[in-house]
Amino acid sequence: MERVNVNNVVLDRVKKASSFLAKKVDWLIYVLLALVVYIAVWIRTLNTPGLRDITTGGWTLGPDLDPFLFLRWAKYIVENGSLFSIDMMRYVPLGFDTGLEYPLLSNLIAIFHKVAILFGSVSVEQSAVYFPVFMFAITVVAFFLMAREAFLQTAGKRNAGYIAVVASFFLSVIPVFIPRTIAGIPEKESAAFFFLFMGFYLLIKGWNSSGKKGYILCLLGGLFAGTMGLIWGGYAYVLLILNTTILILFFLDNLTNEGKLKYVIFLFFAETMPFTFFSERFDILSHAASVEGMTAAVTVFVLLCDFLVHGKLTRYIPNKLRPYKKLTSIIAAGIVIPLLGTIFLGHEYILNQVTNLYHQLVRPATSRLIQTVAENRQPFFVEWARNFGPYFGSIPILLVIFFGSALTLIFNSLKNSEISRKHKTIILSSFAFFTFAIVMTRYSSEGLFNGSNFISVATYFLGAILLFLSFGYVQLKNKENKELFKKIPFGVVLIIAFFIIGVVSSRAFIRLVLMLVPPASMLIGYIFVLSINKIYRSVIRKDLFNLNSLVSISLIILIIFSGYYHLQGSKELSRNYVPSSYTQQWQKAMQWVRESTPTNAVFGHWWDYGYWIQTMGERATVLDGGNLLGYWNHLMGRYALTETDLSKTLEFLYSHNVTHFLIDSTDIGKYSAFSTIGSDATYDRTSWIPTLIRDNAQTTQKKNSTVFVYPGGSMIDEDIIYDLNGTEIFLPSGKTYVAAIIVEVDSNDLISDVNAIYYFQDKTYQLPLRYYWDQKVGLVDRGEGIFGGAFFFPKVNLNNQGGGDIEPRGAALYLSPRTVMSNVARFYLYGAESNSFKLAHSEPDQFVELLKSQNVIQGDFVFLNEFRGPIKIWELNYPSDMKVNQDFLQTEYPEEILYG
Repeated sequence: MERVNVNNVVLDRVKKASSFLAKKVDWLIYVLLALVVYIAVWIRTLNTPGLRDITTGGWTLGPDLDPFLFLRWAKYIVENGSLFSIDMMRYVPLGFDTGLEYPLLSNLIAIFHKVAILFGSVSVEQSAVYFPVFMFAITVVAFFLMAREAFLQTAGKRNAGYIAVVASFFLSVIPVFIPRTIAGIPEKESAAFFFLFMGFYLLIKGWNSSGKKGYILCLLGGLFAGTMGLIWGGYAYVLLILNTTILILFFLDNLTNEGKLKYVIFLFFAETMPFTFFSERFDILSHAASVEGMTAAVTVFVLLCDFLVHGKLTRYIPNKLRPYKKLTSIIAAGIVIPLLGTIFLGHEYILNQVTNLYHQLVRPATSRLIQTVAENRQPFFVEWARNFGPYFGSIPILLVIFFGSALTLIFNSLKNSEISRKHKTIILSSFAFFTFAIVMTRYSSEGLFNGSNFISVATYFLGAILLFLSFGYVQLKNKENKELFKKIPFGVVLIIAFFIIGVVSSRAFIRLVLMLVPPASMLIGYIFVLSINKIYRSVIRKDLFNLNSLVSISLIILIIFSGYYHLQGSKELSRNYVPSSYTQQWQKAMQWVRESTPTNAVFGHWWDYGYWIQTMGERATVLDGGNLLGYWNHLMGRYALTETDLSKTLEFLYSHNVTHFLIDSTDIGKYSAFSTIGSDATYDRTSWIPTLIRDNAQTTQKKNSTVFVYPGGSMIDEDIIYDLNGTEIFLPSGKTYVAAIIVEVDSNDLISDVNAIYYFQDKTYQLPLRYYWDQKVGLVDRGEGIFGGAFFFPKVNLNNQGGGDIEPRGAALYLSPRTVMSNVARFYLYGAESNSFKLAHSEPDQFVELLKSQNVIQGDFVFLNEFRGPIKIWELNYPSDMKVNQDFLQTEYPEEILYG
């Protein structure tokens, strides 16, 4: 019997399969793309059953704020054909010029609704729910086209197609992208990314095309990219990525005259679109002062100087410098740009730009408003890296893979050049250190690299300097080779530029981590297909068990596992992205507002809730999430929420025509935000309201009373000076902590004594608190003690079986001298009323309402994983002699507060 060689059989089958796939590559890639789009849509619609308004039973948006503005505008456009020019429901009494927002998004939702009606949509709300899903579906296609075109010259048509499919899959399943593209969240990003990817796709395709076709494609790409500027401020990424790409190509001497012209065409139309159709929000000076505007200006002037210096002005260049064309052009631009900036924009322009750039790179979240908005917080590496798991120990696998893929892409792009191994090593090492410097110099708040100390900042900038010098050194050593970097494709450089900008963005703001997902997805797709090809070649060579193959197999397994991991995470996130009990509490409150307040009512509140009140409650507000008039945020925080003098509160609210005032339970946690924004230059109102949980293990039983301990740990907000039995106690803020609250309860279950334990310099001080609030007796003023207090309320303890128990005084709020008599404490917590502040409605927390219906508790507040309480709405009655104070209608910060 003839013996069969198993290896030859396997090899023959692999060859036949690969031959078959090669012939069918086009339709197979498109089938896979269709499957990816289906998965993306499926994931993003898992939450649709829960997108219902509990009061109407109709469709509603998901748990977000801004989309409600775009929904309200879209509804008006559908009903009236176009949007009003002034929105009088915002920033009462001035109103809002809609030309200062991004109106295209609402118009797109309205257009989508007209089409969606044909497919069964019953309301603008339902169309708005499905709008982001539709937009992401076509965004995936645009991303596929961009990724395929970017890798076309590097990997070939077939491999580029597979790379793009894998990249599109990861773009669809990495969870950080979900909240901006899921059903019910018609956010700006849901539409903007389509125009970003289409713009870059047409640019790359135009760059790789010759003749008129190339120029026309770049023109169309510029129009798409410019349209993004009509939707989202992230339009800045078009300019940042584009100009970074061009500067890299210029520095590598890989920019032809044809390429320069295509760049100018694309840039011209990308820049003129927003200015032409959106002139109210965009102006030349503010754009020039921005980082992206400055980047564009620098790039244009570098190219212009290069044209002049090495054209008509060549004879003025010393002979020794003429071989170093790029260096002389950069030096010339470094002279011309500051000179022109000083002449046309003032002598402080360049200094301001350098300062602005430094802050954007190192400490972007500097203003009071930015620092108090959670999504604008500057994260540490250990925080944003979580988006690119799964983890192996403390290592985020996917992040390591695409960082390694970036190095591999650069290495492979240098393969066909005549650079020596030594010089390739220098370039790769410098790029690796460069990425390390961006990422790891803001590793954690406790580590050596905390992002703000000298070693962090120095290492951060050293990475960029060494990268620049390494490429300069390699060029200098190979100055006779005019084709040194000529073979690096434009698409590869754009991917690397996108990657760099994405990493810097992740370091800057927690909400911008999503900008790293597109380049990361492309790099993952690249290393995945590259690994499969390596294994295939090893099979062909009958040498499967070598180090390269084992590494490739490991990468494939890790990438597949990571894809599955993120798919499961996205499914779980999507299913739960529906209105919570808190959102439903708001839906009920807004039903009361719609039905029980005049249509011309005006609401005062902290800015977070503005769009909900305008859209769900159909009433005008003073503030909202646009934060266009930041000074009014300051006034609201100072005179309405943290104020202790009611006459000042009423004067401010009267000046803004406020008829109703609203506070909800989350304002307790936001006290630090609005008190900081509401402070003067010395931060006189800055404070916080910490929650302390009773430690039953420290409970002490006395003969006729019981002593309870509520451990703390928060810092005090201002110095405490107190005379204790003739001894002056001085406890400085910033160094003293509230260690605990001690409460003594008598045999009648009434509080008999309340003290705070303060910790300073390894010593504890027990001092009496003047005020306390308890459900049984309300607010008690003991007449002596520190001007501060404690607010006691029940705590719910749940067990694994769904049962639990209630501790009537299981939690407490510590109220400092700055918070104890604020409007938030008096009206919201204590339930005080006055002739001017009449409680008109209190919408209970659903869980608290359930407990009260069962007679388990009596009050409005409870601690269950967090502080829970009602949404309270007061109707305002003003004194007859009240007058408008024009100071409260100013729109600009006074300098002393702005710079403070």
